[in-house]
Amino acid sequence: RVPRARNLGRSVIGVLLVATFVLSACSSGDDGDATPATTASPTTGSTTTAPPETTTEALPEPITAEEEEWVAALTQLQKRLEKVALRAGVVTHARLVSDAKVYRSCKAKLGTEPSERFAPAFVAAEKACRQFRKAGVQLATAASAMDVELGGVIAGTPEEDTFNRAFGRGTEAAGNAVNTMSRAVAQAQQIQASLSA
Repeated sequence: RVPRARNLGRSVIGVLLVATFVLSACSSGDDGDATPATTASPTTGSTTTAPPETTTEALPEPITAEEEEWVAALTQLQKRLEKVALRAGVVTHARLVSDAKVYRSCKAKLGTEPSERFAPAFVAAEKACRQFRKAGVQLATAASAMDVELGGVIAGTPEEDTFNRAFGRGTEAAGNAVNTMSRAVAQAQQIQASLSA
């Protein structure tokens, strides 16, 4: 009987150990299921949206007196050149010489770039002056083909061909220059308005 009791005791202990192991496994499984729930709430609760940073754009420096003067001078230059290019009347030797002189003075009248802010307008104005200079050269050539005493050219002569060719090229170049200068003035005035606002 004693051996039987000992065997019974060992069986009971084995059952208790198995039960303890099962309970321990179950409790550890519950903890594993609970861990994501406990860690998820602090994560979601700690998420905050930072307020957007406010940035202020640096305003450009106000337009300077030099820049204002340049825009005014450019506008006056445009009006003078346009008046010469678009005026009607009899084409004489004196008129061609005078027009050629006005066209070739464009670059000198334009001056230098007042600032980097007006670079687009200045570049366009320089292009217009190159076109006006080309017109001036052609008109001077046309004038040189004319007979000053007669006030014109003799039909059917080589001088007539030279005159017609040079006068046509000069007139075309002057027309292109007027359009280019108009765009330059428009750009300058637009930049001026943005700096004066």
